[in-house]
Order: sequence, then structure tokens, then C-alpha cells
Amino acid sequence: MSRTVHNTSISTKIFCWFFILVATVFIAGLTWLFAWGFLSGDFPKNKPTDFLLLLFGTSSYVCAIFLGISIVRSHIVTSADGLEYHGVGVTLFSSWEDMKYIKIGREVGLSRINTEVIVLMKPPVILLIRWYGKIILGKGYIPLSDFGKWRQNSLGNEIRKYAPRLVT
Repeated sequence: MSRTVHNTSISTKIFCWFFILVATVFIAGLTWLFAWGFLSGDFPKNKPTDFLLLLFGTSSYVCAIFLGISIVRSHIVTSADGLEYHGVGVTLFSSWEDMKYIKIGREVGLSRINTEVIVLMKPPVILLIRWYGKIILGKGYIPLSDFGKWRQNSLGNEIRKYAPRLVT
């Protein structure tokens, strides 16, 4: 059985790496403020505020790195059996027969507003889910917009091949 892997688009990857860069600058700035307060002797006075800022910045940084890398690693695998979506903390499978139509969704997990999704007739089979995948997991759809101009690339060709009714 032939399986084809479709990776996220270059624009999605650039956005994620930009997001990581901004988070890096943010945490570097907070670390500098914390160190400056400590070295200048203001640390004992502002200890709770400085510590909370550094803690918030560090946790934001870890989340940005984690989510950015997870989104960059997201992909879709198509085959004659159906479509596997490997997203942030979750891997879903849906057969071509269980797919209703493609529409514009309002908000899908961490994706942007007005993202294209495949709406499913029944919930997808969950092949893998991690604790953070439960937070992001959408019910009854598979996102497509992170795969760029998917209608013009190999993902669109595969959808037209196996489920032409979706892209009429």
C-alpha cells in the first residue's frame, strides 16, 4: 500500500521559527532584567516581581519552543485507506468514506482563525494522544491550512484521487 507524507508549508515553518525567535528575545530580556536587578542590589526589594517575571518568561519560552517544534513536525499521511493527521500531541486517522466536506473553520486548536478543515461524519480514530494533545484536540475535523496551498500541491492531488467529492 502506497503512503504519501505531506509536511507543513514553508510559511507555517517560518512563522513557527519566528515565534521561537521572539520568545528567545523575550526570555533573554527578562533574564537580563533579573540579573541586572540582582547585581545592582535592587533584587531584595523587587524579589517577588522579578522572580514571577522570570518564571513567566521561562515557562512561555519553553511552551514556545515546544509548540513551535511540534507544529513544524506536524504532517499528514495519505493512503488508499484514509488520512492520518500527525499534529501537536495527537495522531488521528479517518477513512475517506468518513469525511463529509471541507469548510472554513473558526478556530482549530492552535491554528489561526478561518482555517480550512475536513469535517468528519464521525470522530476520528485516535492512534496516539498525549496529555497536551487533549487540550488541542479538535472534535470532528482535521486541519488543512497549515499545509499551505494544499489544493495546488500533492496533498490536494491525493484528496482529489481518493475523495474527489471533497474538493468539487
